[in-house]
Amino acid sequence: MPLSNQASVALTKHTLIYEIYRHSKGLSRISRAVVFQNLVQICKRIRKIFLLGLLVTATFDSSAQSNRFEAGIAAMNRGRFAVAYRSWLPLAEAGMPEAQLNLGRLYQSGQGVDIDAEKAFYWYEKAASAGLAEAHLNLGMMYFEGLNVEQDYTISFQEFQSASMQGLSRGSFMLGKMLFEGLGVEQDMRRARELFLDAAKSGLPEAQFSYAVVAQTGDGLIPEKRLFFLPEKKDLGDPLVAYVWGKLAYLNGHQTEDTVQLYEVAEIMLGDRFDGIDRIISRCLETDYEDCPTK
Repeated sequence: MPLSNQASVALTKHTLIYEIYRHSKGLSRISRAVVFQNLVQICKRIRKIFLLGLLVTATFDSSAQSNRFEAGIAAMNRGRFAVAYRSWLPLAEAGMPEAQLNLGRLYQSGQGVDIDAEKAFYWYEKAASAGLAEAHLNLGMMYFEGLNVEQDYTISFQEFQSASMQGLSRGSFMLGKMLFEGLGVEQDMRRARELFLDAAKSGLPEAQFSYAVVAQTGDGLIPEKRLFFLPEKKDLGDPLVAYVWGKLAYLNGHQTEDTVQLYEVAEIMLGDRFDGIDRIISRCLETDYEDCPTK
Protein backbone atom coordinates (compact mmCIF):
# COMPACT_ATOMS: atom_id res chain seq x y z
CA MET A 1 0.00 0.00 0.00
CA PRO A 2 1.51 3.39 -0.91
CA LEU A 3 2.47 5.64 1.97
CA SER A 4 -0.15 8.24 1.07
CA ASN A 5 -2.87 5.61 1.35
CA GLN A 6 -1.51 4.44 4.70
CA ALA A 7 -1.59 8.00 6.00
CA SER A 8 -5.14 8.38 4.74
CA VAL A 9 -6.25 5.19 6.49
CA ALA A 10 -4.57 6.30 9.74
CA LEU A 11 -6.21 9.73 9.57
CA THR A 12 -9.62 8.17 8.92
CA LYS A 13 -9.14 5.80 11.86
CA HIS A 14 -8.18 8.58 14.24
CA THR A 15 -11.10 10.74 13.07
CA LEU A 16 -13.53 7.90 13.75
CA ILE A 17 -12.00 7.25 17.16
CA TYR A 18 -12.34 10.90 18.08
CA GLU A 19 -15.98 11.01 16.97
CA ILE A 20 -16.71 7.96 19.12
CA TYR A 21 -14.93 9.59 22.04
CA ARG A 22 -16.63 12.97 21.55
CA HIS A 23 -20.11 11.48 21.59
CA SER A 24 -19.53 8.88 24.31
CA LYS A 25 -21.00 9.36 27.77
CA GLY A 26 -18.70 9.33 30.78
CA LEU A 27 -18.55 6.24 32.92
CA SER A 28 -19.98 6.48 36.42
CA ARG A 29 -17.46 6.98 39.19
CA ILE A 30 -16.83 4.19 41.66
CA SER A 31 -15.70 4.20 45.24
CA ARG A 32 -12.36 6.01 45.67
CA ALA A 33 -11.06 3.34 48.02
CA VAL A 34 -11.92 0.53 45.61
CA VAL A 35 -10.42 2.41 42.68
CA PHE A 36 -7.09 2.98 44.38
CA GLN A 37 -6.93 -0.60 45.58
CA ASN A 38 -7.52 -1.75 42.01
CA LEU A 39 -4.81 0.58 40.71
CA VAL A 40 -2.27 -1.29 42.82
CA GLN A 41 -3.40 -4.54 41.19
CA ILE A 42 -3.21 -2.99 37.71
CA CYS A 43 0.41 -2.01 38.25
CA LYS A 44 1.27 -5.49 39.51
CA ARG A 45 -0.28 -7.02 36.38
CA ILE A 46 1.54 -4.89 33.82
CA ARG A 47 3.71 -7.83 32.74
CA LYS A 48 0.53 -9.73 31.76
CA ILE A 49 -0.22 -7.40 28.83
CA PHE A 50 1.50 -9.91 26.51
CA LEU A 51 -0.87 -11.29 23.88
CA LEU A 52 -0.42 -13.92 21.17
CA GLY A 53 -2.22 -11.40 18.96
CA LEU A 54 1.19 -9.83 18.36
CA LEU A 55 1.62 -12.20 15.42
CA VAL A 56 1.72 -10.41 12.09
CA THR A 57 1.34 -11.22 8.40
CA ALA A 58 3.45 -9.41 5.84
CA THR A 59 2.36 -7.46 2.80
CA PHE A 60 4.50 -5.24 0.64
CA ASP A 61 4.25 -2.75 -2.20
CA SER A 62 2.23 -4.09 -5.16
CA SER A 63 5.02 -3.32 -7.62
CA ALA A 64 7.14 -5.98 -5.89
CA GLN A 65 4.44 -8.59 -5.38
CA SER A 66 4.05 -11.63 -7.54
CA ASN A 67 0.57 -12.58 -8.69
CA ARG A 68 0.89 -15.75 -6.67
CA PHE A 69 1.64 -13.89 -3.46
CA GLU A 70 -1.25 -11.50 -4.06
CA ALA A 71 -3.54 -14.47 -4.65
CA GLY A 72 -2.53 -15.83 -1.26
CA ILE A 73 -3.28 -12.52 0.44
CA ALA A 74 -6.69 -12.34 -1.25
CA ALA A 75 -7.48 -15.93 -0.23
CA MET A 76 -6.46 -15.28 3.37
CA ASN A 77 -8.65 -12.18 3.53
CA ARG A 78 -11.59 -14.33 2.44
CA GLY A 79 -10.81 -16.94 5.08
CA ARG A 80 -9.58 -19.50 2.53
CA PHE A 81 -6.41 -20.34 4.40
CA ALA A 82 -5.68 -23.64 2.65
CA VAL A 83 -5.66 -21.79 -0.68
CA ALA A 84 -3.34 -19.17 0.80
CA TYR A 85 -1.03 -21.93 1.99
CA ARG A 86 -0.84 -23.48 -1.47
CA SER A 87 -0.13 -20.06 -2.97
CA TRP A 88 2.71 -19.24 -0.61
CA LEU A 89 4.45 -22.62 -0.21
CA PRO A 90 6.37 -22.58 -3.52
CA LEU A 91 7.31 -18.94 -2.98
CA ALA A 92 8.59 -19.73 0.52
CA GLU A 93 10.57 -22.69 -0.77
CA ALA A 94 12.07 -20.38 -3.41
CA GLY A 95 13.29 -18.05 -0.65
CA MET A 96 10.70 -15.25 -0.47
CA PRO A 97 10.86 -14.09 3.18
CA GLU A 98 7.33 -12.60 3.17
CA ALA A 99 5.87 -15.93 2.07
CA GLN A 100 8.01 -17.74 4.67
CA LEU A 101 6.67 -15.44 7.38
CA ASN A 102 3.09 -16.08 6.31
CA LEU A 103 3.56 -19.85 6.31
CA GLY A 104 4.89 -19.61 9.85
CA ARG A 105 1.81 -17.61 10.80
CA LEU A 106 -0.50 -20.28 9.34
CA TYR A 107 1.34 -23.11 11.11
CA GLN A 108 1.30 -21.30 14.45
CA SER A 109 -2.40 -20.42 14.26
CA GLY A 110 -3.56 -23.67 12.62
CA GLN A 111 -5.26 -21.87 9.75
CA GLY A 112 -5.42 -24.02 6.63
CA VAL A 113 -2.97 -26.51 8.17
CA ASP A 114 -2.61 -28.43 11.41
CA ILE A 115 -0.97 -26.45 14.21
CA ASP A 116 2.73 -27.21 14.09
CA ALA A 117 4.98 -24.98 16.24
CA GLU A 118 8.11 -26.69 14.89
CA LYS A 119 7.27 -25.78 11.30
CA ALA A 120 6.21 -22.29 12.37
CA PHE A 121 9.61 -21.82 13.99
CA TYR A 122 11.36 -23.17 10.89
CA TRP A 123 9.70 -20.66 8.57
CA TYR A 124 10.08 -17.75 10.97
CA GLU A 125 13.77 -18.52 11.26
CA LYS A 126 14.11 -18.59 7.46
CA ALA A 127 12.39 -15.22 7.12
CA ALA A 128 14.40 -13.72 10.00
CA SER A 129 17.67 -14.78 8.37
CA ALA A 130 16.64 -12.52 5.47
CA GLY A 131 16.20 -9.65 7.95
CA LEU A 132 12.40 -9.47 8.06
CA ALA A 133 11.42 -7.51 11.19
CA GLU A 134 8.11 -9.30 11.71
CA ALA A 135 9.87 -12.66 11.65
CA HIS A 136 12.30 -11.49 14.33
CA LEU A 137 9.31 -10.40 16.41
CA ASN A 138 7.59 -13.78 16.08
CA LEU A 139 10.77 -15.69 16.92
CA GLY A 140 11.14 -13.46 19.95
CA MET A 141 7.60 -14.36 20.99
CA MET A 142 8.30 -18.07 20.71
CA TYR A 143 11.43 -17.79 22.87
CA PHE A 144 9.61 -15.48 25.30
CA GLU A 145 6.81 -18.02 25.80
CA GLY A 146 8.87 -21.17 25.31
CA LEU A 147 6.73 -22.35 22.39
CA ASN A 148 8.40 -25.48 20.99
CA VAL A 149 11.75 -24.09 22.16
CA GLU A 150 13.32 -23.74 25.57
CA GLN A 151 12.27 -20.41 27.06
CA ASP A 152 15.17 -18.03 26.63
CA TYR A 153 14.74 -14.38 27.56
CA THR A 154 18.21 -13.50 26.29
CA ILE A 155 17.41 -14.67 22.76
CA SER A 156 13.90 -13.20 22.83
CA PHE A 157 15.36 -9.83 23.86
CA GLN A 158 17.80 -9.97 20.94
CA GLU A 159 15.01 -10.81 18.50
CA PHE A 160 12.78 -8.00 19.79
CA GLN A 161 15.74 -5.66 19.52
CA SER A 162 16.20 -6.62 15.86
CA ALA A 163 12.52 -5.93 15.20
CA SER A 164 12.59 -2.64 17.09
CA MET A 165 15.68 -1.38 15.27
CA GLN A 166 13.74 -1.76 12.01
CA GLY A 167 10.95 0.42 13.34
CA LEU A 168 8.49 -2.28 14.39
CA SER A 169 6.56 -0.80 17.31
CA ARG A 170 5.57 -4.16 18.75
CA GLY A 171 9.25 -5.02 19.02
CA SER A 172 9.83 -1.81 20.99
CA PHE A 173 6.85 -2.61 23.21
CA MET A 174 8.15 -6.07 24.04
CA LEU A 175 11.62 -4.67 24.76
CA GLY A 176 9.97 -2.25 27.15
CA LYS A 177 8.13 -5.08 28.91
CA MET A 178 11.32 -7.06 29.40
CA LEU A 179 13.24 -4.04 30.68
CA PHE A 180 10.36 -3.06 32.98
CA GLU A 181 10.39 -6.49 34.63
CA GLY A 182 14.11 -7.23 34.26
CA LEU A 183 13.45 -10.39 32.27
CA GLY A 184 16.78 -11.68 30.96
CA VAL A 185 18.30 -8.21 31.30
CA GLU A 186 19.02 -5.74 34.06
CA GLN A 187 15.85 -3.90 35.03
CA ASP A 188 15.73 -0.43 33.50
CA MET A 189 12.38 1.28 34.09
CA ARG A 190 13.58 4.54 32.62
CA ARG A 191 14.39 2.95 29.26
CA ALA A 192 11.21 0.86 29.45
CA ARG A 193 9.19 4.03 29.88
CA GLU A 194 10.83 5.55 26.77
CA LEU A 195 10.09 2.44 24.72
CA PHE A 196 6.46 2.35 25.87
CA LEU A 197 6.07 5.97 24.76
CA ASP A 198 7.71 5.34 21.37
CA ALA A 199 5.38 2.42 20.70
CA ALA A 200 2.38 4.32 22.09
CA LYS A 201 2.95 7.13 19.60
CA SER A 202 2.75 4.60 16.78
CA GLY A 203 -0.85 3.87 17.85
CA LEU A 204 -0.25 0.52 19.57
CA PRO A 205 -2.98 0.28 22.25
CA GLU A 206 -1.08 -2.13 24.51
CA ALA A 207 1.81 0.34 24.62
CA GLN A 208 -0.55 3.26 25.23
CA PHE A 209 -1.95 1.43 28.24
CA SER A 210 1.53 0.58 29.54
CA TYR A 211 2.65 4.19 29.21
CA ALA A 212 -0.50 5.31 31.02
CA VAL A 213 0.38 2.99 33.90
CA VAL A 214 3.95 4.29 34.28
CA ALA A 215 2.68 7.86 33.89
CA GLN A 216 0.34 7.25 36.82
CA THR A 217 2.90 5.52 39.04
CA GLY A 218 5.91 7.60 38.06
CA ASP A 219 7.99 4.47 37.40
CA GLY A 220 11.06 5.27 35.32
CA LEU A 221 11.20 8.96 36.22
CA ILE A 222 14.20 10.50 37.95
CA PRO A 223 13.24 12.96 40.69
CA GLU A 224 14.19 16.52 39.86
CA LYS A 225 16.88 18.12 42.00
CA ARG A 226 15.41 20.26 44.75
CA LEU A 227 16.91 22.73 47.19
CA PHE A 228 18.35 20.93 50.20
CA PHE A 229 15.79 22.42 52.59
CA LEU A 230 12.81 21.25 50.52
CA PRO A 231 11.33 17.80 51.14
CA GLU A 232 11.89 15.21 48.44
CA LYS A 233 8.95 14.82 46.10
CA LYS A 234 7.65 11.28 46.56
CA ASP A 235 4.82 11.13 44.01
CA LEU A 236 6.18 11.44 40.46
CA GLY A 237 2.99 10.33 38.74
CA ASP A 238 0.89 12.59 36.53
CA PRO A 239 -2.84 11.72 36.42
CA LEU A 240 -3.46 13.98 33.40
CA VAL A 241 -0.92 12.11 31.27
CA ALA A 242 -2.22 8.80 32.62
CA TYR A 243 -5.84 9.67 31.82
CA VAL A 244 -5.10 10.81 28.26
CA TRP A 245 -3.08 7.74 27.31
CA GLY A 246 -5.37 5.36 29.18
CA LYS A 247 -8.35 6.79 27.32
CA LEU A 248 -6.51 6.56 23.98
CA ALA A 249 -5.68 2.90 24.70
CA TYR A 250 -9.36 2.23 25.40
CA LEU A 251 -10.53 4.01 22.25
CA ASN A 252 -8.00 2.05 20.19
CA GLY A 253 -9.31 -1.31 21.40
CA HIS A 254 -7.55 -2.07 24.70
CA GLN A 255 -10.94 -2.18 26.41
CA THR A 256 -10.09 -4.08 29.56
CA GLU A 257 -11.30 -3.62 33.12
CA ASP A 258 -7.78 -2.51 34.06
CA THR A 259 -7.87 0.25 31.44
CA VAL A 260 -11.20 1.59 32.69
CA GLN A 261 -10.06 1.51 36.31
CA LEU A 262 -6.82 3.27 35.40
CA TYR A 263 -8.42 6.28 33.77
CA GLU A 264 -11.16 6.44 36.42
CA VAL A 265 -8.46 6.69 39.10
CA ALA A 266 -6.75 9.41 37.08
CA GLU A 267 -10.04 11.32 36.68
CA ILE A 268 -10.61 11.34 40.44
CA MET A 269 -7.06 12.53 41.07
CA LEU A 270 -7.36 15.30 38.46
CA GLY A 271 -10.26 17.07 40.15
CA ASP A 272 -10.68 20.52 38.58
CA ARG A 273 -7.86 19.81 36.11
CA PHE A 274 -10.22 17.46 34.29
CA ASP A 275 -11.89 20.40 32.54
CA GLY A 276 -10.69 20.69 28.96
CA ILE A 277 -9.34 17.16 28.73
CA ASP A 278 -11.54 16.51 25.66
CA ARG A 279 -9.57 19.13 23.74
CA ILE A 280 -6.29 17.53 24.77
CA ILE A 281 -7.38 14.10 23.56
CA SER A 282 -8.76 15.47 20.29
CA ARG A 283 -5.46 17.24 19.69
CA CYS A 284 -3.61 13.95 20.25
CA LEU A 285 -5.72 12.24 17.62
CA GLU A 286 -5.57 15.12 15.15
CA THR A 287 -1.75 15.18 15.28
CA ASP A 288 -1.30 11.40 15.11
CA TYR A 289 -0.14 11.37 18.77
CA GLU A 290 2.65 13.90 18.23
CA ASP A 291 1.00 16.59 20.36
CA CYS A 292 0.07 14.53 23.41
CA PRO A 293 1.07 15.24 27.00
CA THR A 294 4.04 13.22 28.18
CA LYS A 295 6.24 13.17 31.23
